[in-house]
Amino acid sequence: MAKFKVGDRVRFLSSLGCGVIRSFSATNVANVEDESGFEIPTLISDLIPEYCKEAEGTMFASPKPQGGNEELEVRERKSESKYSEDDFENEQIDERISPLYLNKLRNKTSEGVYLCFVPQEQKWFVYGDIDVYLVNFSSHRIIYSILLDKEGRAFVSEDFGTLESEEKVLVSTISREQVEDWKKGCVQLMFHDDESKEVLLPVNCEMKIRTSRFFTEGSFIENAFFAEKAIVYPVCTMLSVGTFMQSQNKDNAEEFAKMDSYNKETMDENLKTTFLSRHLIDKNTAEVDLHIEELIEDYASLSNEQMLKVQMEYAIKCLNEAIIENVNKIVFIHGVGQGVLKNELCKELNRYKGLHYFDAPMAKYGVGATQVFIGTNFEKIV
Repeated sequence: MAKFKVGDRVRFLSSLGCGVIRSFSATNVANVEDESGFEIPTLISDLIPEYCKEAEGTMFASPKPQGGNEELEVRERKSESKYSEDDFENEQIDERISPLYLNKLRNKTSEGVYLCFVPQEQKWFVYGDIDVYLVNFSSHRIIYSILLDKEGRAFVSEDFGTLESEEKVLVSTISREQVEDWKKGCVQLMFHDDESKEVLLPVNCEMKIRTSRFFTEGSFIENAFFAEKAIVYPVCTMLSVGTFMQSQNKDNAEEFAKMDSYNKETMDENLKTTFLSRHLIDKNTAEVDLHIEELIEDYASLSNEQMLKVQMEYAIKCLNEAIIENVNKIVFIHGVGQGVLKNELCKELNRYKGLHYFDAPMAKYGVGATQVFIGTNFEKIV
């Protein structure tokens, strides 16, 4: 594969025409300004240097006739005259983007945006190349940017673009030697819909990944997005995304009054960290208080069913992240009450094989807490 740099003049293998490379949107994608002034994202494998004109258009076209230069110029002019706007739109389709594979674990996965690391070799997880995907498991279109911290030298753009709802994009394929490049960085998100009742705040997620996980088979788990096992890193969940503005439609005033329950401090914290990180009391133990007043500020307007839903979604999210992050123990403080929250929590824990849970020590937590031990060979029962 030829190596290119900004300013190189190139021709397309898949169509006639030439252009100039203006920038790179990914390691394998160049933005090429064509003769009409449009910048077209193009796979580097679909480009050749301009001096290789004889290969132009050969990827999908028949071999060019062996006639003289005049005949070639006539054919090129005819081809250019037939170039329509539809052709231009089709040429911009990003082949790295595809619909999500969603299995029955989707109902146990919080709506949000995730980075997924999928080994190409599923028999030996700790060997071979890894496909890196950004997954949009939300009902919104997202505009994303992924930046990697190159050991303090600079933040380097790895990829940027747009994803529709329930789509994924192949960001990169990395070798085991390149895993270290992904241990620190940033993912930025903006949510955009053609029509919406609210304007959501943008998300800035500081990415910190323990690279040792890529060499531990237990780190690769079944997930909602792929048939293959993968390391799933949560960028954000929609519960953690704040609202900047809301529509003032009077017909929907009652509905809007119930929105945006999470207070600003909680939302700002969620933009920077995952759910579980703020609950870690050491690297192997997390302590999660599920009392509703600890989760949301204005809960008086919620029904008992709505409060229980918020508490269970929070607990499930923390549990899933504890499994992903190889945290050995997580303590849920649920209180006593009528025992509804504890019963629902136990029902959820019973869906996992390899988890063990008991009443937490009374001397420390009283009678209103459950401690969960996460084994090395867990399996989700669905």
